[in-house]
Amino acid sequence: MLNEFFKKLSTRLTSENNLSDLTWALAETNPTFLETFMELFKFEKFKPGEPAEIRREFPVGDSRPDFLVEQGDMRFWIENKIEDRQNHFEQYTKARVATQNPPLVAT
Repeated sequence: MLNEFFKKLSTRLTSENNLSDLTWALAETNPTFLETFMELFKFEKFKPGEPAEIRREFPVGDSRPDFLVEQGDMRFWIENKIEDRQNHFEQYTKARVATQNPPLVAT
């Protein structure tokens, strides 16, 4: 697992903050960490114990949330705002209206 973690961490995205890089690498390589991370947000529709996948900077329409977690037919968008003060709520609202399965957003 550590080998895979460091491989993921070495694929850092430019202009993204360190916390996002570290969080993604851990969640991508350790399902228990991903589940714990999601439980912190208290998403009512997230189901602990069921498979989930995390993606980084995944384009959805004209939006690109820091993390997109997919579990079954549910999508959870997470924005990590440490150094960037520009929120993208208007973009995400438009994307929610355009999708059949509205995502959930936490910042």
